[in-house]
Amino acid sequence: VTQGSIDRFDRLLIHARYWQGPMSVAVYVKSFAEITEIFDYVKENPLALNQTNFHMFFEKMIVPDHDEHYPHNYLRNCALNYTDTEYVVLVDMDFITSKNAYYRMRKLLRYEQDVKDALKNKTMLVLPAFEYTKEGYKTFRKKKGSKWVPTTKKVMLHHINETEVMEPFHIHRFAGGHNVTNFTKWFANDTGPMYLTPNHHKHFEPYVLARREGLPWYWAGFRGFGDNKVSWFRDANVMEYHYGVLRDFFVFHSGKKSRMGFVDSILEVQRPAFVKFLEVKEQFYHNVLKKRAEEERQPAPVSTQ
Repeated sequence: VTQGSIDRFDRLLIHARYWQGPMSVAVYVKSFAEITEIFDYVKENPLALNQTNFHMFFEKMIVPDHDEHYPHNYLRNCALNYTDTEYVVLVDMDFITSKNAYYRMRKLLRYEQDVKDALKNKTMLVLPAFEYTKEGYKTFRKKKGSKWVPTTKKVMLHHINETEVMEPFHIHRFAGGHNVTNFTKWFANDTGPMYLTPNHHKHFEPYVLARREGLPWYWAGFRGFGDNKVSWFRDANVMEYHYGVLRDFFVFHSGKKSRMGFVDSILEVQRPAFVKFLEVKEQFYHNVLKKRAEEERQPAPVSTQ
């Protein structure tokens, strides 16, 4: 389940090649010409995109072509709403899964009952996220090209430990976003097919495999970068979702390397939207927590036998 604009369609083909399963893609369209361009693109790549459902979002008032206006959460809702599978993988267009992830996940769900039970019991399973190091982006990516993505965990670990051209996503820029993943444990490779992460950080925003039923919706009041995905996990936490990590899966950021310090400026821009989000959600959180407290205070039923 993903979303993007037409300028990200080069990544979409990489998704199709690596994922090799059904995809629900919400596309942000800014002109009728882009609609025609999308149809032409699908016609040119029929085999690669034959399992892809497109959902086009065309705004009545076209906003300027700047990232701060992009309606991430509305598009995420659109892509999620039009899925009909029991399980979903929620990613952004720039994050590519490891090779054959779809078939390997189906096998995992078929043979690993612990994984299936975890998903049924409100546990989201994290796909650890990685990217190029600053130097790796300058050299290795230039050598390999923007369409190259590590295929397996073995390849990923090689480029983290040996060539040192890859690292956990935003580990130096915004560690709170993904550190709960416990990368050290993932690197060690000595767990079962999944391991639990009992802690949660207020900025945690991983990419996950989840059971679709009961998932919250993304709050569409955010536009642009910052807080949009974090707010969804905030809702999930109130709904008592838990987190685990998939040992043999990952996603890799194939987009541009973000600059240092970008997070602070983004959070400042999004502060008014986040304040509004908290105002809207305050009563919802209050009601959920109140109901939970009342249930916990209820005395245990007394046996009459």
